[in-house]
Amino acid sequence: MGLDPGHEVRDVAMVLSASGDGFEHDRTFNSSSQEALDVATSHPAKRLVIELDGVTYSGSAGLNAVRACYERGASDAVAGD
Repeated sequence: MGLDPGHEVRDVAMVLSASGDGFEHDRTFNSSSQEALDVATSHPAKRLVIELDGVTYSGSAGLNAVRACYERGASDAVAGD
């Protein structure tokens, strides 16, 4: 099945959300996280929230994707929650 990522600009942050299963080797999350970071960089709050409530399975590759997103955000001065 895989993930169904999406993002939404809110007043206080850019929110990247995902739902579904198979958060393992998922290139869709990586491209969506890059798009969300690009928006968060220009957002007044410079904040990105990653919401994974709808994810039913995450392997270590999924956790590495979140960590990589955090590291890219930190290098662009985007705070992560």
